[in-house]
Amino acid sequence: MTKTVIIKDFFLNLKSDFKGTVRLDSADTIFVKFLANPPSGFFEAEINGYKLLKKAIPANIPKILFTCKNGIALELVQSRPVDITSIHKLAEVVAALHSFEVDKYGANWKGFIGPLYMDNTPKQGYGEYFLTNRIEPYVKTAYDTGLISNNLKEKILQIAIDFKDGYDESNTPRIVHGDLWNGNIIFSDEPYVIDPAAYAADPEIDLAMIHLFNIPYLTEFMATYKTIALLKEGYEYRILVNQLFYLLVHVLLFEGHYVNELNSVADRCITQK
Repeated sequence: MTKTVIIKDFFLNLKSDFKGTVRLDSADTIFVKFLANPPSGFFEAEINGYKLLKKAIPANIPKILFTCKNGIALELVQSRPVDITSIHKLAEVVAALHSFEVDKYGANWKGFIGPLYMDNTPKQGYGEYFLTNRIEPYVKTAYDTGLISNNLKEKILQIAIDFKDGYDESNTPRIVHGDLWNGNIIFSDEPYVIDPAAYAADPEIDLAMIHLFNIPYLTEFMATYKTIALLKEGYEYRILVNQLFYLLVHVLLFEGHYVNELNSVADRCITQK
């Protein structure tokens, strides 16, 4: 049997959620993600994300071996301990990704950030896109479910409105990974990125996630990144504003945890504006 048939048979025998490495009868070891009841379009979004990233950084995406509506199988990339050299390489890869221009913000498919739906409906302006596609839906849900106060909701909405009104719309939409934290980066001979929530945005939203969860050697990463990719004045403030999106997602995913961090970043946005 071919490898594809072996993988397909493996998927057909899965009955419950699974994420990890699998050694096949063919002696190949692969990485598998399987959900028994995924949200509609979940793996289609991931596959589209990989295809989008591949346009910009084809050498830094694991090979997709098999896909179906319930899962995905990838070539296994052997990881190694992170060091300064690998961080410099990662910065070069991320800068290359962020250099790839597209026509509109968003994407032509339904998106997900973790298990949460993410509205990718395209728009021409990033300020409006960030407010209506990234902040408003999540702050509303967090408030409606009692996870954040009305005061915090209004504070975040005003920050996002001010961000929209002051955003430099001469910027060009670029491809972003969308969920670029440590767990979605594999350090090998070359860095690889996995689990994309990819779409077109301002690259500073990826930098927001990188800063939020502090990849190793962050200072060295940024030094290399800035030699390749343009960061306009005030990027530190805009990174903070973009972090509000990821913190809202974490508030929803972890049922109220991260509220203090969300409030702290919101306050810093106000003081640093």
